[in-house]
Amino acid sequence: MRLPSFSKLERGIQHGSLGIGVALLIIFGIVWLYSLFLPKSTTITEQVVLNYSGKVGDTFPLEVLERADAKELNLSNNALSSLPDGISKLNSLEVLDISNNDFVAFPSQIKELPALQTLNIANNEFIMSTQDVADIKALKILIISRDMMPLAEQTKLQSLRKDIEIIISSDNLSQ
Repeated sequence: MRLPSFSKLERGIQHGSLGIGVALLIIFGIVWLYSLFLPKSTTITEQVVLNYSGKVGDTFPLEVLERADAKELNLSNNALSSLPDGISKLNSLEVLDISNNDFVAFPSQIKELPALQTLNIANNEFIMSTQDVADIKALKILIISRDMMPLAEQTKLQSLRKDIEIIISSDNLSQ
């Protein structure tokens, strides 16, 4: 059985020999056949971004720990001084921003984040060493304040981990 062309359908509808329902059914059939040969679309994974910038004060939002699918966590511009031990549950976390807080020591729990690629720790009150970040396997970008890591430590880190880019933040809101 050969399907009629669109022009025959149009003439059939104009002359009343084909019902509208039959014409639509034929048109939908043709569209369906064409769709079989079109490339299939790809599924886009949802990017979960949690933004708590300036919203939590000195208390870590524990509901964050229930979001193992989170890719980005922004905790900047608060008064945080520690991270909870359970932060390792965020095994998909790629970006962590804890800049402009009240940390007085490097939060060692950060080392437990296996997918962490970007870490912004600028404008906190501690001096860090190479060992603080050298063991974060996936880390590619480290954003720090000018006075957070002595130049000798920066050089040492870059010789150990040539894949890490160190960005010195010029935005020093803590002064």
